[in-house]
Amino acid sequence: ADAAAVRAFSMQQAAVVAAQRQRRVHRGVLGGLRMCSGGGGSALADLERDIQAQGEVVRELKAAAERDEAAIKAAVERLLALKAQLPAPVEPPPAKSGGKGGGGRGGGGKGG
Repeated sequence: ADAAAVRAFSMQQAAVVAAQRQRRVHRGVLGGLRMCSGGGGSALADLERDIQAQGEVVRELKAAAERDEAAIKAAVERLLALKAQLPAPVEPPPAKSGGKGGGGRGGGGKGG
């Protein structure tokens, strides 16, 4: 009974996520451009909520007493597809090497 309930919840959650995704697609290309350029915070927030919800689905499927490997695989693939929609992170500038200079004789220690 628990596995059936988890499976039903998973299917219901997948339907909700699909409906949310469908709404996002119908917003048009401009919405996607805003998300990629960093201007559309709500689209990014929606995507992050979808990822969080799908992560919960995956965790619940994996924790079920009777594991349905096909459902787990489909849920994980959906989670990865959602994560792939995230904009690329901005790399911070490389840190300058601080501290002592690069001297030619090594790192200190006992002289000899």
